[in-house]
Amino acid sequence: MNIFITLDYELFLGDVTGTPENCLIRPMDTLCNSLDKYNIKFIIFVDAVYLLRMFQLKEEHQQVKNDYELVVNHLKQLNAQGHDIQLHFHPQWLYSSWDKKEGRWFLDFDHYKLSDMDKNFAFKSFAEAKDLLDTTIGKKTYAFRAGGYSLETFSNYIELFKKNDIYIDSSVCRLANQKSKYQEYDYRNIPDKIIYKFNDSIKNEHQEGKFLELSISSCKWNPIYYFLVLRPYMMKYRPKIIFKDGVSIVLKENNKYFKKVKKLFQAKIFQDSIDGPMSNMLNIVYQNTIDQKQDNLVFIGHPKNFSDQSIHNLELFIKNTINKVNYATTKNLL
Repeated sequence: MNIFITLDYELFLGDVTGTPENCLIRPMDTLCNSLDKYNIKFIIFVDAVYLLRMFQLKEEHQQVKNDYELVVNHLKQLNAQGHDIQLHFHPQWLYSSWDKKEGRWFLDFDHYKLSDMDKNFAFKSFAEAKDLLDTTIGKKTYAFRAGGYSLETFSNYIELFKKNDIYIDSSVCRLANQKSKYQEYDYRNIPDKIIYKFNDSIKNEHQEGKFLELSISSCKWNPIYYFLVLRPYMMKYRPKIIFKDGVSIVLKENNKYFKKVKKLFQAKIFQDSIDGPMSNMLNIVYQNTIDQKQDNLVFIGHPKNFSDQSIHNLELFIKNTINKVNYATTKNLL
């Protein structure tokens, strides 16, 4: 089995973004230091739009300049350590501003998805962000993950990939679907493979496809089994050190009570994540992948959501599997 550990290198996208020190650098360095003895390399999807926005404003604000230099040096360090740096894209940064008086970012919440952007501006910004990231690490990126997994609503994504030499996508969150102001996707009907080729749509496998989908693994649990067995297991999560200093965006829903009751009777679908309480489930997720007879397992994680316990859980999992599986990056797919 191949295991891919993919990380979204990004700040929080709510009212408080947090700082690069506590959402990116400290958690990533702690993770790397813990796992260095196993020679594990991660696929790191860097939010290049955040990088681009800092680049655009760094001469106007000293703090932005400081943060930009901090992040650039960190990315160079991660690249030098052999990690697989690739492209992530959260459009809202392009419309956001830095408030010098309050010393923080004010994010735009009307341009959360690629499809919220004007096509020409999206293409221009995508190329600029990719070029800046490529220049920073000194090599070409070729893999991509859409912000909020919301790729398919941007009808021009195949053209976008072709123009920017992107040939690996990792935006598909298996079995999941969402439709809101901030996220929109439906990945319930996709090929029964973690990795597959495609041509015109990330939902349709094409044996001779020009692109490769590295989809994010997920588990689907019976609600009774989830509440009686899995949820108590996840509730054992008791971190002592939490790095983050930001907050996620809050999705406002109508008929909250009705939806909560409805969810009690629905199958539970979870991304195979190394974040937070899900890190208690790594062995269960691994066994589920074996039971499904899948040859690949793609984890997702976010440095901003790391804790001492989640990193410890991941280290124990790797220690127990390092001689049984192949820990891979996109380089293994070339």
